[in-house]
Amino acid sequence: MYEVTLKILGKEYKAEANDIVQAFSGLKVGKVAGRVLLTVSKDGVEKSRILNAIVTDRALNGHGLTQEVAQKQIASMFQGL
Repeated sequence: MYEVTLKILGKEYKAEANDIVQAFSGLKVGKVAGRVLLTVSKDGVEKSRILNAIVTDRALNGHGLTQEVAQKQIASMFQGL
């Protein structure tokens, strides 16, 4: 089970799922502004990455292929967990 934590401008959003992409898409975030700290943990192992607003906005609020590509880019950052 993956646990995803997203921190944007002092606000924290959390979601859990069996897949990183499902957990990330389970986050309910409105407009994304500024840099984002994304932390993914599984079985006590934690990995963090800083994302820019464009990639995060595309992954959370994009449509179709744009959203799918952005989510796969983010998931590839956390391979090995």
